Amino acid sequence: MRESLKPSRSWASHYCGKQRSNGAFIVWRKTAKKRMVARLRAIKEELRRRMHEPTASVGEWLQKVVMGYYRYHAVPGNLDRLRVFGRRIRVALQGLTSKCYTPETRNDARPRSSEAIWAWARERAVGIGTHGA
Repeated sequence: MRESLKPSRSWASHYCGKQRSNGAFIVWRKTAKKRMVARLRAIKEELRRRMHEPTASVGEWLQKVVMGYYRYHAVPGNLDRLRVFGRRIRVALQGLTSKCYTPETRNDARPRSSEAIWAWARERAVGIGTHGA
């Protein structure tokens, strides 16, 4: 493979496609999985570090981080990766509110009734559950 044809090592993978509206050629971009996973890990670690801070300040910080991520990565063909990112952020938030952090036992340790409602209220206060991603 020639040097100029090697895939880009930037934040995205590029691939050829067509626009739905008029069939014109377009270069689609998709966020590299390694980069997304690394960013999610960093956010999760920071959420763990800020766990005892007031919810409002954590929400402000998280909203800035997530909206910045969305603004940077919101390019044609990348909507599915943005949805995955949003879903994983919500899972990370829910993991912090449950008493057990393993996926197998999450439902067993889940808070019940009013506490579960509190978890959704916390998610909305942080601003993650309102964007539809």
